[in-house]
This record gives sequence, C-alpha cells and structure tokens, in this order.
Amino acid sequence: MSMQSPLTPLDSRSKRPWFALLLLVLFQSQSAQAFKCTETRVGGPSLYWADRTVTLVPAQSPGQDLTAEALTEAVTWGASQWTSADFRYGVECSDFTFEVASPPTADLRAGYDWHDSDKNQNLIVYRRGADHDEQGTWFFARSAIAMTTVTYVQHTGEILDADIEINDQDFRFTDCHPDEDPACDPQYDLKNTITHELGHVLGLAHPALTSAAVREATMYAAAPVGDVEKRDLAQDDLDGLCTLYPFNEDTGNCGEGERENPPPIVVTEANGCNQNGHLPMLSLLALCLFFCFPRGPRKLKKAFLLCLLLPSAFIGCFDRTTNTWENEPLAQPDVSLKQSPAANRPAPAQTAFFHPPKMVASPGRGRLGILHLHIQAHYSPIAKLTGQWGVTPVSTMPWSQDKRLWQVFFPTPVGETAQDRELALEAELQNGQKVRFVKRFTIDHIIYDEDKLTVSKKYIQPARKVRARIRNEKKILNGLWQIDTARRYWQGNFLRPSSDETVTAHFGTRRTYNGKRKSRHLGIDWDGKVGDPVVAAQTGRVMLAQNLYYSGNTIVIDHGRGLFSLYFHLSAIETQAGDMAFRGQIIGKVGATGQVTGPHLHFAVKLSNTYVDPAHILAMDFSSDPALEKNVLSQ
Repeated sequence: MSMQSPLTPLDSRSKRPWFALLLLVLFQSQSAQAFKCTETRVGGPSLYWADRTVTLVPAQSPGQDLTAEALTEAVTWGASQWTSADFRYGVECSDFTFEVASPPTADLRAGYDWHDSDKNQNLIVYRRGADHDEQGTWFFARSAIAMTTVTYVQHTGEILDADIEINDQDFRFTDCHPDEDPACDPQYDLKNTITHELGHVLGLAHPALTSAAVREATMYAAAPVGDVEKRDLAQDDLDGLCTLYPFNEDTGNCGEGERENPPPIVVTEANGCNQNGHLPMLSLLALCLFFCFPRGPRKLKKAFLLCLLLPSAFIGCFDRTTNTWENEPLAQPDVSLKQSPAANRPAPAQTAFFHPPKMVASPGRGRLGILHLHIQAHYSPIAKLTGQWGVTPVSTMPWSQDKRLWQVFFPTPVGETAQDRELALEAELQNGQKVRFVKRFTIDHIIYDEDKLTVSKKYIQPARKVRARIRNEKKILNGLWQIDTARRYWQGNFLRPSSDETVTAHFGTRRTYNGKRKSRHLGIDWDGKVGDPVVAAQTGRVMLAQNLYYSGNTIVIDHGRGLFSLYFHLSAIETQAGDMAFRGQIIGKVGATGQVTGPHLHFAVKLSNTYVDPAHILAMDFSSDPALEKNVLSQ
C-alpha cells in the first residue's frame, strides 16, 4: 500500500476556515506528545523501517533554479539532521541512520516494483510540468511543494520504499542562508523542504498544534516563504525519532492499532490504477482536510481542489505500477515471502574440529558474552577467527600461546528482545583449511531499573545554534566506533577508574529527564569530589580527549579489537589524543561538566558499537591472559 504526504506553502495572510480547525481538533492525537506518527490507517499501527539504516538516492537531473549537486547537498544535510540528532543526554536515544548513495545513472520512477528490485530505491527528485519528460512530470496538486510516497505493509506498518518528489514546476527553490550570505533572498528553502520530507520517510506525520512551540518543529505543517530555521530539528522532532526508533530496543508503535502478522502477498497491476480499497472515500477526504489545511492556500476553492486531488492518489489512475496487499492465496509463487529460520537450519558438523565450547560468561541484555573455543590437537592451530553474533561482529583473540584456544567476546544490546541468537564463527587454520562453528545460545533477560532526573533546560531543548556543535560531535564519535584496531592493547583484568566505590547510577537504567524525555543510561556513575583522580581502566590508545556538549570533558580510549572505554564529565583532562594510556595511569579528574546534576564519573564500555555493562567486565577474571606471560601489548 502507498501513502502520499504533501507539503504545501503557508500564506500568512489567509485565515483557516472554522470547520478545518474543527477537523484538526477531531483528528489530533489524544496523547500529550506533540509529534505524530503516520498510521497505516485510522486506528492502525504506525509506519516503521525494519532496517534502521535507510539509503537515500538523490537523482542527477537538475531543477529549474538549482543543480543536481544542490539536491544531493540538501539530501545530505537533511539526512545528517535525522542521523546525528540521536546523541542525547550523553548517550544515544536512537540508532536510526540515513545514508546517501551516489545518484543513479538515470532518473528512476517513483513507486514500488515487485518485478525489478533494482528500481526500488528511495528516490529524491525534482519534478516539473508535462513539457518535461514523462518520468519527470509533476502529477500532484500544484499547490503542494513536495510529495512523499511511502509503500508499506498495511497489517504491520513496515515500510518497503519511500520516494520524495519536489514540485519544481510551481515553486522557486533556493539554497542559501541570510546569516551566511548577505545577498541571500531565500524563497522556498530546499534544505528545509528535504529535512521535512525525510521525517515522512522515517514514519512521522504533521504534528498536532498542541502549543505555539509546535510551530517551530521541522515536521509542522507550514512552510512560509523565506523560512530557513526548520533545517534544524526541534525537540518535538527528536521526540518522534527516538520514540519510533529507540536505541538498541524494539521499534516503537505510536499508532492506535497493534502490528499484525502480514497476509500473503499478491501483486496486481491495472493500467497503473491503484486498487487499494482499505480506506473509505469519506475518511480520505477528512484526512485530506486535516493534512492540507494547516498548509492551505489563500483561497478556499484551491483548498478543496487539493483535497479532491489527494484522495485520487489512492483511487485515481497514474502512469506507474501500484501494489496491493490482499488476504488471498498467492497468485505467483516467486513473490512469496520464504522464511527459513536460522534455528531450523542444520548446523555444519563441528564436533570433529573443536572440543565442547566453554561459556565463560553467558550472554544477557547489556552483557558481554565470553566463549572459549578450543580446536582439537590433531588439527592445525587457528591463524584467524572471525564471526557474527546475530548481525553483530564478534571480537576474538588467541587465549593460549599455541593459538589452539581462542577467546570470543560477543555483546548483546541492552534492549534486545530475542530469546536467543546464533553465534557463527569461521576459523582459518594455519595450514589454510577453513572450518566453522555455529550454535544458538539463550540470552538472559535482565531487567533494569527506572530513574527520574531534573537537568538544565538547555540540555533538553538546546538552542539551534548549539545543534551544529552537537551534530559535529556525533560525527566524531561515530567515526571512532567504526575503528576496529587489529592490535589488542589490553592485558589481564580491568580496573575501576574511580577511587570512590559509591555507585550513584547503574547501567541500563531507563531515565526520564524533566518528566518528559526518556533514554537509557549506558554506563556506571561513581560518586566523587571535583578533582578526584580518574585512571585508565585498561591499556589503550587515547582516541579523543576534549570537551563535548552533553558529556563535558570526555576521554575515549581504544583498547583494540573493537573495545572502547569512555570517561565523562571530567573537571580536567591529563592526556591527549594519540597518547598511550596504561592501565592505572591517571588520565583526568572527576568533575561536573556537561549535562550533570553534580560531580561524578560516568564510565562506559563499548564493544562492536554496542554498549555493555561496565560492572560486568570489571568483575571478569582475565588473569589467564597469555599476553601477561609475554608481557607484550598484542599477539
């Protein structure tokens, strides 16, 4: 099923008719939240992407006033807003990511094509009048600035494809900012438009006007000429993002209905006419009034024209393939969803190669699983060991001098809901032979506490001028998590970095800030006085030592093999990026910088881009580490 979300201009001199306002009241969400999610139908579940990394493809055709390069730049800008907006309260509150791919060699047709999967790219493209080529024609109401078409599964809300078409026929787009260019005369800002439409792509709708502050949201349904402020997200936008895609947790459902099991799929084509009959015409017209009037044109008759055209997106004919989801037997076997659960797949024979594995630490939510894998004596030693824990890369290291015994680290996200996962390892032996170990392990379902905090409003609703800094800091940290140093720096047991043993906040706690914003606490907080020493928990290379907006004076140490430790809110930093920090070495002092309620040390551990409970790794006994015998930093 496809849904279109129009973006229309705001004429500040017009007055909205009273019945449009009445419809707005009738249809607005009953919850206190200002953001609004797009539902599959009235009373249905909200839309969502199953894969939280979504690729966007800006087309290469130029617009009337702007180039194709300007479109790519605007898409990159908008993508960065939604991607970098999730670094909240010193930790991520969302792990949704937009990526921007290279433009295609030719413009693609918007919509979803079951027969040619290569065409199903999330396209962003300029559209013009009928004098343009067929694929570039603007099909929708001429009062709409842009239109986002989303194809999704009605029963579950899963998004399959999303395309943004920009009305380059009736609007003049600009890409400049008066603060950066005094000669700038902004019209309809392209970055504003793209950032707004990308919110529709990820599943957000126009928020209800519950307060004057909602008007500042990027997703608010008004786009006055010259507005460039909505390039940056507001708090309402962030709340919607983090509610739909909470960090390391199941996708949120802010619709009224439950997600259902999808029926079999039938693909139908009827001369490009949409056969969807899920919503009655009256409901479509009411929804049209709700979505269109807040960005309504000056004359009422134009508003009614738009409201007649929008439902035609559901019942009218367009020169494009449309798909329906019907509860009927499959018409074409090759279109069926064939599922082969990993649990039902036979594992390769492995007992001949390995001793029974030893689980040193069982996997659990927010915990580090540790497995010892020992190859039989009559086989060649292991030269290299790699693998996956579900979709997460594992960290491996030799755990004996002869490299027959290996230790495997595999982290589980704190929000994991699965009962088990598959651990798949591939060993390359020193004689060139390759063998595999595959086994499913149960995940301990650990329950974490909840906590309520009050912090400065500037950290809950940062000023727009601060958001650029937050975005840049998020990019820096994201770059660090992509580093996978082959060399292992750490040896033996880990040290508590704080001299104070009093724990004031545990790992995994769900936090509510100022009675509104929720997130996870992904580290341990130890009490302390300003100036108390902070030591490195293990040996590693300092990758970052600087002040960040949320975490204050911050140090990040790379211990190798995908393992990092983080130290927040320091009053002083006594090392610098590039230095080696040795286990027990003083690297800083306890402080109260960044978003804090008082002086303390926040300590976090991250493996394979997944936060794990620091208390768990601090309690582990690594005294049998073979590196201690050689007294070297790596194998």
